[in-house]
Amino acid sequence: MAFRTVSQFFGTLCGYDGAMPGSLSDGEITRLFASVKKRSVEVGVKLSRLASPSELNELALGLRGWLGVSSLRLCPEYPGELFCADAMP
Repeated sequence: MAFRTVSQFFGTLCGYDGAMPGSLSDGEITRLFASVKKRSVEVGVKLSRLASPSELNELALGLRGWLGVSSLRLCPEYPGELFCADAMP
């Protein structure tokens, strides 16, 4: 079984039970980089809709504390059609 989404990887595989906003839990993990030396983690997440900075910060802070790293960065990746002229209000 492949763990491709944020909730599958961190929730099911790693056992994280903290807050995970719905828009981020369904995000597909595109890359995962961890540095033992720097005690940091960077996660690329492909999202289908825009996530608010507060959602990104909430999840990053929760995962950072749970993993015990000094830095955890979520790098959202959005589809181009979210930024076309038709999508603007």
